[in-house]
Amino acid sequence: SPANVQVTFYTEDGQAITPNQLFPLTGNPLSNPFTLPGGRGVSFDMAAQNLSPGRHSIVVSSDQPLSGVNWATVTGSGGVSSHGMYTAFPPDASTTAFLPAVKKAASRLGGNLSIQNLAASQANVEVKFYNQAGQQVQQSNVQLAGYASFQLNLQQFFQLPSGFYGSVVVSSSAPVAVVNNQWGGSND
Repeated sequence: SPANVQVTFYTEDGQAITPNQLFPLTGNPLSNPFTLPGGRGVSFDMAAQNLSPGRHSIVVSSDQPLSGVNWATVTGSGGVSSHGMYTAFPPDASTTAFLPAVKKAASRLGGNLSIQNLAASQANVEVKFYNQAGQQVQQSNVQLAGYASFQLNLQQFFQLPSGFYGSVVVSSSAPVAVVNNQWGGSND
């Protein structure tokens, strides 16, 4: 069945942006909302969406079940690129997320945590870091506006020791989606 789809972007402070047009990787611009034929997909070039600078969350609403994948490319200093891919989360995500393997400059791996509030109301989010012995070594509290997201860069945001390898528990007053982005290279 065809799906009636609407795409809304949210800034980190929760401001909703629903553009009238969306720009796919190929083909003509699409009106927003748009109809997606059954069994078909569409890929969007985020750089072409005319959004203000900064990070954005994306909420895709549909009257039919959809699946989604995000492929991200980031070019750092020295022209080194890193890539990441993750699947989209359904709106029935939990208020607690468990991440069993989080690293900061351990085995040449580093990373960041992306947390998105899946509710329209503000979420109070608690992030607890545990070492391999199960001892809590760090905690951070973040307030997220409705549908907003936040990225915790482990190399810059937390005072975790270099070489940290442990787990994380994210608890929230509203449902959240959490992605553990890991990368390797010399900028660990």
